[in-house]
Amino acid sequence: METRSLVMALLAFAMPGWAGPLPSEKSCDLNEVDDPGLRQRLQALPQPAACRAWERLRALQVPVQDYSHIEIDPQGGVRYVDPAPPALSPAPREPALP
Repeated sequence: METRSLVMALLAFAMPGWAGPLPSEKSCDLNEVDDPGLRQRLQALPQPAACRAWERLRALQVPVQDYSHIEIDPQGGVRYVDPAPPALSPAPREPALP
């Protein structure tokens, strides 16, 4: 079995209902992206990477409210990011006992 066929078989098994071409090989319509911030980030990428990222987000069924927590790399890889909590100010020091 050639590598592409193996990848397609694994994708079809891992994501039931999705057995089409690899995302980087098909065209996509970024006008489908409802969130303007996400659409702008996708449009800044090369077309294959933007399509790859959009197809992954759709396949993973990422909720719209999570789009601000999604990082997209230049190759179209997507991952959740959790910003660090704000730094806590140090507790006031009590005066030393004499």
